[in-house]
Amino acid sequence: MRKPAGRAAIIAEIQTRIKTGVFVTGQRLPSERQLASEFGVSRASVQGAIQELQLIGVLDRTPNCRPIVLGGPIAGGAIPRPSKDQIAVWIYPTLSELGATTMLQGMRSSLGAAGYNMVIGCAESDDLAKAQESEEGFLRSLSENSAIAGAMIWQTGGRDFAGAYESLVQAGIPLLFVDREPPEPILSDVVSSNNRRAARTAVKHLLDLGHRKVAMIINRERVSSVEDRLDGYASILREYGIPLREDYIIRLDFASRQIQHADAQDIVGRVLGMPDPPTAIFAVNDQTAMFVMDAMTRRGIRIPDDLSIVGFDWLLRWLPSGGNLTTINQPFEAIGRVAAERLLERIRSRVQDPPRQILLDAPLVVRESTGRPRTGRLPALQEVSIRA
Repeated sequence: MRKPAGRAAIIAEIQTRIKTGVFVTGQRLPSERQLASEFGVSRASVQGAIQELQLIGVLDRTPNCRPIVLGGPIAGGAIPRPSKDQIAVWIYPTLSELGATTMLQGMRSSLGAAGYNMVIGCAESDDLAKAQESEEGFLRSLSENSAIAGAMIWQTGGRDFAGAYESLVQAGIPLLFVDREPPEPILSDVVSSNNRRAARTAVKHLLDLGHRKVAMIINRERVSSVEDRLDGYASILREYGIPLREDYIIRLDFASRQIQHADAQDIVGRVLGMPDPPTAIFAVNDQTAMFVMDAMTRRGIRIPDDLSIVGFDWLLRWLPSGGNLTTINQPFEAIGRVAAERLLERIRSRVQDPPRQILLDAPLVVRESTGRPRTGRLPALQEVSIRA
């Protein structure tokens, strides 16, 4: 029985057949099923090998058609390393966060297969002003690096970096933005979650449970992902005939991106001090939702009996149970992978097509933090001390 081949062996064999004339330019490869049977592997392994050969220009493929042999670089039967072999990646906020590390994994899986290395930059502080300075410095350093083939940017927002972005464009370095759209007037591909649709899904879940007094906690980052979530919240309320109440849009005032215990306590005081407090809260991200949920619990508010809370990100996915917070599952790994694949297409393309915005679905994960609204008012506040 033939020993199953690995992906690298499949790639090497296809390149050898092209080099020796078994497969000629313009010819279609055998079907994935035929190749899988020949090499003793799954069709997924064959698909992975074909994808890598596409990335380096050996094969071309259109939807629902078998790949066509282009020829391309086949010397030695190995994946060649491009002359410009570095992809710059700016990650926000820090590499310690699940979203950032998971997104990098997706990027690495595609870039490594194509022979590229990543040059990673990130903020050294949660302070927004310092993070913005770090981003601008990182961007300006790239245009002087002759090995940079392209850049993927999870922008900090809040400052005008158009000059720094323009310097990369002038240097012939393709740009792609993840999670957040670029500032005007930069034209660039964007890969992100469909934030507006996901926010609508989250709030619709609360409305379908019977809630009609739904607040949203939002930060002050001037970026498209935050604005789209707010727009999704407002639009689904309108569809249900519920007036948008400005007092239910609770904006965070702190300078750091990271919410702290004191910030959460302030939010709780503002919410429970309202003459007509909400019965449910949609938070702009999981971190905010979890801090507020903890602060509510410390004040004697039962979740979800007294108040329902929905987050955004699913940062607790690494727990065996998935955590107890109802939230939106951001597909961080897929965002990174799709972004890298799109940037590689842009780098290889001889004809520059218009910028594309690729939006990935982000489904709802229902856990224990949401339920039907209670009748009557919330319990009276209990004064507690919080140790940071």
